[in-house]
Amino acid sequence: MREKRIFSMNPDYKSLFDSYIKKISGRGSQKTGLCFFHNDTNESFSFNEDSGLWKCFTGCGEGNAYQFAEKVRVDPRPYITNTDQVSVPIIAPKTEELKYEDKKLIQTCHEYLISHYSELVDLPWDIKVVKKYYVGYHKDKKCFTFPHFNKDGKAINIKFHKSENGDPPYSISGHGQNRFYPHNITSSELVLCEGEKDAITLESNGFNPITVTTGAMSLPFDLSILENVEKITNALDNDEAGRKGSQKIAEALKKRFPSMIVNVFKWDKELPNKYDVTDYFLTNKKEDFEELILTANEIKTEKKNSIGIIPVPEDFYSIVNTDRVRPKDFIDGILPKESICAIVSDAGVGKTLMALNWSIYLSSGESWCGHKIERPHKVLYFLAEGGIYNLDERIKKLSKHSIKPEKGYFYPFAVHPYDLLDPNDYSEIQGHLKIINPEIIIIDTFIKSHKNDENDNTGMQRVLDVIRGMITGKKRSAIICHHIGKSGKERGASSFKGDVDTMVRLDENASGIRTMSFKKIRNGEMIDPIRFSLNADTLIFEDESRSEIDKLISKLEPGKGYRMDDLIKLYSGSKSTFYDKEINKELKKLLKSDGKLLYKNSPESKVRSDSYLRTD
Repeated sequence: MREKRIFSMNPDYKSLFDSYIKKISGRGSQKTGLCFFHNDTNESFSFNEDSGLWKCFTGCGEGNAYQFAEKVRVDPRPYITNTDQVSVPIIAPKTEELKYEDKKLIQTCHEYLISHYSELVDLPWDIKVVKKYYVGYHKDKKCFTFPHFNKDGKAINIKFHKSENGDPPYSISGHGQNRFYPHNITSSELVLCEGEKDAITLESNGFNPITVTTGAMSLPFDLSILENVEKITNALDNDEAGRKGSQKIAEALKKRFPSMIVNVFKWDKELPNKYDVTDYFLTNKKEDFEELILTANEIKTEKKNSIGIIPVPEDFYSIVNTDRVRPKDFIDGILPKESICAIVSDAGVGKTLMALNWSIYLSSGESWCGHKIERPHKVLYFLAEGGIYNLDERIKKLSKHSIKPEKGYFYPFAVHPYDLLDPNDYSEIQGHLKIINPEIIIIDTFIKSHKNDENDNTGMQRVLDVIRGMITGKKRSAIICHHIGKSGKERGASSFKGDVDTMVRLDENASGIRTMSFKKIRNGEMIDPIRFSLNADTLIFEDESRSEIDKLISKLEPGKGYRMDDLIKLYSGSKSTFYDKEINKELKKLLKSDGKLLYKNSPESKVRSDSYLRTD
């Protein structure tokens, strides 16, 4: 016996079996039901809810709950325990190789089939393939027999096919584990069928088959036999189990082998229920099946991101000598790429308006309060407070401002409260991200994006991990609007502030002036507070912190030349203009006459003296 350390003091065996066994019945803790591992109609699966022991009486196997969990491919560790906290034995499987009398039966059944081949076989089989796999016929049970062999060629099971009398298929007791058939795979392209009979049919007609030995709904635990397979086409039976099994198996294969091409084709709706590959070849040829394969649909799955931001770990000196250039911030000094920024404030102060302001500037490419925004960036805004009509009114007011988003760059989306940890909600959000592909996502407010206790560090960390996963490696950043608690600090667990990269706080005084203070900037210089007044007509926060000169100069790029008429045009609509005498005087201290800038579309010889170059 092998041993395993305990993982749970109170394993829930009942829930484990209830998840996979159907039509459960029985008194007390001993139950029976339909076996998950084969197409069971006789409730041949027995299990005990107290001990976790189980057995399939048609030969699929037996063992304890740990082994059952392994067999259905879920984490087995919670299903093993011992109240004394010592090592717990796992029931050892029976010896894999068949006994002598069973191996003798393989030979007897095979010889009987070959000697009576013409009278017993009315199937589209090639006798060479029948001999290759030692297919036989049991004269007393009146059924075909399909021996199973391991990679060493040893006989490990006999599968007795459904008999002429209607008896269901079964295996040698203790040897009916779910496995692939045939046992040796050499081709890079396979057709997956349902059952050994169809596998013999496919190979007899020139195709490379593979099947699982316990029905349509599950794959063996060990998939290593498929490591070198490049393409599999699913051709399971034309019934409900076959249709569901095709999809389930295809998805499992793509998850395990992302580069494998996995196709599924659907039988014609007019064909009978349970129509299968063998039925097809009774009336069709190889060329017909090849055409049918061409109609199959390829299963597509999203590529799973690596845990690494880069594909593989780098050596210390590789990093020292790297030529990687840090990407420019979305908002210079405030919102780096692939970062999370939190805007926190009391209710009614304006965190949503500030997030909308940032959205306007980000999606227009215009610099904000002296902080450079290089170009327009696509913004997707999830607003879960206020409703759609309130959002409509705000957007219409924002549209009155002189700075407007580029078309197709700002998507304000009024949503119901949702849960990022709920698979359905998360899947819908990912769908929007895939369609719009934003560079910035805004979550307003944080409390409406989950159902966890805000004071639970673990719960908050899980939500933030999901948000982090939505941006990391995607050249995307997130902005989160969050409330301040009664204590005057950001509400909830400390993990929130610990995980965000930038945190800004908005406060409002009695005069309605808002102050943005910077509470955290990871790996950057802290920024002085910025004071704003709110323009009630446009809902734009106007910077009250800097001089008019600073505001004008902030729009000019260092080292770039400007003509006076360009400057006047650039500042049309501004509070201050270059016509203001005092402002013009101060500006000329910061702008020097270049004397070399040319008129646009003019001869090189022509210059004008009122051209300026910004210097720092």
